[in-house]
Amino acid sequence: MQNDTDDSGSDFCEEEWEEPVTDAPAPSLICLFCDVLHTDALTMYLHCKQEHGFCLKEIAQRLRLDDFEYIKMINYIRSQVLNLLFYSCALADAVIPNLP
Repeated sequence: MQNDTDDSGSDFCEEEWEEPVTDAPAPSLICLFCDVLHTDALTMYLHCKQEHGFCLKEIAQRLRLDDFEYIKMINYIRSQVLNLLFYSCALADAVIPNLP
């Protein structure tokens, strides 16, 4: 008869479990268009809408983007901001191009 327990020590033991550190800083999300940091996606979304006039949700709905396409759009925007080809706070006279 085979023993159901494994003596190799590879099983999860409650004694080995460590609670996460609660003093860790909250993760930061950077705005798509400037260097403002946010602690969550909602504040970043609201910042983009209020400060830059860019509503991610409306654009994604208008373009009927699925999850993968949504991520591609965000990556595209970030790449264009890095290349100074898209709207950013540093370029006050720049204009957001019309998206199809």
